[in-house]
Amino acid sequence: LEQEVSGRICSISDLNSGDCVGTSANPKCTDCNPTGGQVIPTTGTGFPPGSLSCGEGSCRFEDDAPSNAFYEFRNSTDYLTCEGENACRRFNVRNAASICCGGPSSTTC
Repeated sequence: LEQEVSGRICSISDLNSGDCVGTSANPKCTDCNPTGGQVIPTTGTGFPPGSLSCGEGSCRFEDDAPSNAFYEFRNSTDYLTCEGENACRRFNVRNAASICCGGPSSTTC
């Protein structure tokens, strides 16, 4: 269930844990390519902390991901938090309670 593209890994275990907080030097959950509407987390009833947190440079689909690709949150009360430059760029989610973005407005979300 892990996908390696260009040396980066879109780890389903990171997505399932709700922890995609990386750094600009070591982003997490990048180059993802979900098939259609992949439900996350893939196990349980929602993210353990109640949210999916994405850090600088993290949470991005690969460049050639289809335009209809998205992740669907299993629990509609979970939310997405994106903090830092280039967080959640080209990252589509559905069924989230809210999406909170912080960082340079032109490069976040």
